[in-house]
Amino acid sequence: MIRCDMRRILASTARTAPSKIRVGGVHRGRSLFPVLLLILALALGIASGARAASCRDEVGTAKADRYVRQCLMVSPATHPPCNAENSCSLIRDEIARGCRLLGGDAAMPEFCRPYLRPAPKQP
Repeated sequence: MIRCDMRRILASTARTAPSKIRVGGVHRGRSLFPVLLLILALALGIASGARAASCRDEVGTAKADRYVRQCLMVSPATHPPCNAENSCSLIRDEIARGCRLLGGDAAMPEFCRPYLRPAPKQP
């Protein structure tokens, strides 16, 4: 987790930022850069606070556990996202990727078949 001290950042940038605010053609001597930096930091903080629901919350424990087992069976990743705390779409995407890598292999699990169907074309 990245932590930042906005007071220190704003204090250091206020001394070095060349842009100045002009109001009605009159130079006010204030730097616009710290204000923009603060807005950016707040926006990033709000965006990082938003978190997708877990797969367990989306579809229930039984179905989420089934997705996790399937994901672990086919994922080639060393640290796969096969965890019920991740979103179902992330887990299903990893299952689809693993199934595509298996291709038409005879040892391919039966649950892979729906993931190998071509996606419908969008208009």
